[in-house]
Amino acid sequence: PSLAAMLLGTLIASAQLAPTFEFAQQSARAGGVDAEFFTTFSYHPFYLALLGAPFLRGNPYPNTSVEVIAYVGIAPLLFAGAAVVLKREWKTWFWVAVALGALLLAFGGNTPLYPALRGLPLFNLFRVPARFLFPFAFCLAMLAGSGFDALRAKTRATPRKRNGWLGLAACAALAFLILILTDRLSVDAWLDVWRLLPVIFGGLALLLILRAARLDRFFFTVCALGLTLLDALAFSAVYAQTFNQIAPRAEIFPRPRVLAQLDLSDSARVLTSEWILPWIAVMNESLYANLNAAQNVQAAHGYTPLAPRHTMEFLAQLSPVMLNKLGVRYFLIPQLLPVDAQTEAADVANPFLLDPITAPLKFSPIDATGIEIESSLAQSAALPDGAVVAEIELRDENGQVYRQPLLAGRDTAEWAYDRSDVARTIKHARPEIASSFPARSAFPIQTHAGHTYRAYILFSSYPAPITQLQIIPKIDAGLLHLQRIALRNGAAQIDLAPLLGKARHALVYRSEDVAVYENPDASPRAFITHNVKRASDAEALRQLQAPHPNAEIYVSDGPEFDSDIGQGFNERARLTTYEPERVVIDAQLDAEGYLVLADAWDPGWIA
Repeated sequence: PSLAAMLLGTLIASAQLAPTFEFAQQSARAGGVDAEFFTTFSYHPFYLALLGAPFLRGNPYPNTSVEVIAYVGIAPLLFAGAAVVLKREWKTWFWVAVALGALLLAFGGNTPLYPALRGLPLFNLFRVPARFLFPFAFCLAMLAGSGFDALRAKTRATPRKRNGWLGLAACAALAFLILILTDRLSVDAWLDVWRLLPVIFGGLALLLILRAARLDRFFFTVCALGLTLLDALAFSAVYAQTFNQIAPRAEIFPRPRVLAQLDLSDSARVLTSEWILPWIAVMNESLYANLNAAQNVQAAHGYTPLAPRHTMEFLAQLSPVMLNKLGVRYFLIPQLLPVDAQTEAADVANPFLLDPITAPLKFSPIDATGIEIESSLAQSAALPDGAVVAEIELRDENGQVYRQPLLAGRDTAEWAYDRSDVARTIKHARPEIASSFPARSAFPIQTHAGHTYRAYILFSSYPAPITQLQIIPKIDAGLLHLQRIALRNGAAQIDLAPLLGKARHALVYRSEDVAVYENPDASPRAFITHNVKRASDAEALRQLQAPHPNAEIYVSDGPEFDSDIGQGFNERARLTTYEPERVVIDAQLDAEGYLVLADAWDPGWIA
């Protein structure tokens, strides 16, 4: 009967296990993870200090991941030490050995041992060495219990219970007080309290250990357990307002203001930068990975333990071309308070845009009579009219260098020019506006328009064809934002972004929580193409990362179409149904071609 029950249970579970196994073969973990992923979340030896002072690094969110917390309480930690001294028997040494072994594995990439284990089958499918802190903490708990028993055996058994009952009442009152203050005190207030608690808890626990032989057994038991309980409650008070916060969904995930600025029709996607791990409010507003699902917004990224290997490789090396193929219409950047030039730059840093500051832009010779630049400044209200904010350095095909100044008031200006505090003090004029967008900034928060500005700079003497361009800031580089650069020849202009395989993104919204770029070149979720080549996975990825791929899509098998034609004027591919397990596309083709759905491939897809 038992065997039959196991067989029946396996058959029932196979409905889930079989597809999971099949999908796992396609995941990034199939065949073992890479060395960097394998040692992600290694436990740093310095974190051992957190066993006695859990908030030594300040607020655990986002400074300290829950993956690297092994706090068991100060009294249990000291009791575990007492077990090593008082109970020198094989059980004690067993738990000590297992604890040390687990701790050594938890160190992960911080020791040569763990990386060497990447060759072990099955073991090499997983990451987060710090999870070996679970058996480490379990061993500490076993040792603490053993130490407690040894100390309790040294106490005096007396019929008098008065001190014990008083201790129990005191512990209950303090526990009740902590529970009341858990939500009433701020996280910062609790962190201030925790500056003293390790000393208090440690001192009381040490006093119990040293005076155990003179204490009443009931009193000792109450004090030891009560001290452990108070420690755990005070510890959880910090986490109750950070990682373990509980509140109504509408309070944790209110509808983000940013959604009013996004056109997500036709199943358009977003991509959010992960340059920081922000606060929950900023995560929600910036549609951070996975949180986008709470708002029914489709994203190009996200975390899942079994993401397809090729999908992960694709997302890890995104180019502007690949971003377009994914149908990413908006690129969002979570914000830090921009109090310095470096943070100001990071808050609007878009890796898909041209970057003529870090290195010169090089291109085939272009005849030019002038240059057009769209840009803006930050924290620049004090700059006077005519202040040189950057120098445009051009090099022609003969190696001759030409320099043109970029001036505040004539060519560019403060992005928050209309904000009331800026408008009162601004010292430079406002040049031609290239684009405006809704914005929120300052403290207290103000709603205002943000701007980028357009400069037309004609060359005083016509150079030979230009082959190189660089922008050299004369103010802090982080305070100059460059959005678009084009060389002009009379009325004609050549936009350098598509020429060099970069994106034409434009800022369309900026707030205290998120900056949003719109991508005008995003492909629709479903489209038709007649420009197809066969290629290996590696070659397809190489082509898609190039500035100008030699085909619109690449297939591993099937017919090629040697044509430059994408979707024809009379052709269509329109999503009519889009569900987790069913997609219906209304398509019309004028000639043989491919219907493309820009979704991750799944072995269960049937077309």
